Amino acid sequence: RIDANPAPWNYARPGGGASPQTRCEQSPPRGSGEIFFMRLQMAVVSVAIATIARCTHNGCGKVKTIANVLSDGGAEHWLIPKYLADKHPELKTIEGILANPELVGGRFHNCPEGWGCRIVNDSLKQAFDLAGNGIEVFNHGSGETLAGSIASAYADEKPWFGYYWAPTALLGKFEMVPVDLGPYNDEIHQCNRNTECNEVGKSPYPAARVVTGVTTTFADREPEIVEMLSKLSFTNQQMGAVLAWKEDNNASSEEAAVYFLTTFNGVWGDWLNDEAKLKLARLLK
Repeated sequence: RIDANPAPWNYARPGGGASPQTRCEQSPPRGSGEIFFMRLQMAVVSVAIATIARCTHNGCGKVKTIANVLSDGGAEHWLIPKYLADKHPELKTIEGILANPELVGGRFHNCPEGWGCRIVNDSLKQAFDLAGNGIEVFNHGSGETLAGSIASAYADEKPWFGYYWAPTALLGKFEMVPVDLGPYNDEIHQCNRNTECNEVGKSPYPAARVVTGVTTTFADREPEIVEMLSKLSFTNQQMGAVLAWKEDNNASSEEAAVYFLTTFNGVWGDWLNDEAKLKLARLLK
């Protein structure tokens, strides 16, 4: 089988576009549908969840894509807290923030050095002239301090403006609102992520396609499982909620899988045939 960590940015720095760490083994999962589901770790087992750029181009052998496991793709955004957006809806656009820097605390929380998003954000801060509009860029020294700044702001409902990504446990806990940076332009974004390109411009991050991939051998040998996996898909919000619950409860991956199955039965019900759905429902009672 091919296994990969279920959270795509656990193996790649945000914005970096790195490939996953996968491993190929000989034995596929065996057994009926309910056993397969009970073995899900964060709702994904025995498949690769990978960015489209690597294994789906045969970089890991004969691998084919069968589903978009994150239906809305991996997300990277400039964000503000929902309570701030509710109080000042004009801040949901970059123009509104640049016109009212004091409402976001006059600060942009940036990625640590060495992360791919740091390169993009450094380009965007020039394109939007954050400094010229009264916004200081604070470069965090680690992912922990970046995450901590969001949690701290939420505790007292203070202004916060900066970068983060999903799905993550953090955004599963704290509701954040993307800031509209305008229409996406791939040429501009490619320049923004290249330190040698001087023509930086205004463009948001694209959604990252995150897929389920299987080997062709596995697909030929286990067509029923592959058919089910081709239907397996959930949103960033749903995955974030599961990750947040897992962290808050210091739960194992198996416990988190059960939480997903009992909480989001309206999601996974469409993945299974009637027989497997009935067997799994009995197990969850």
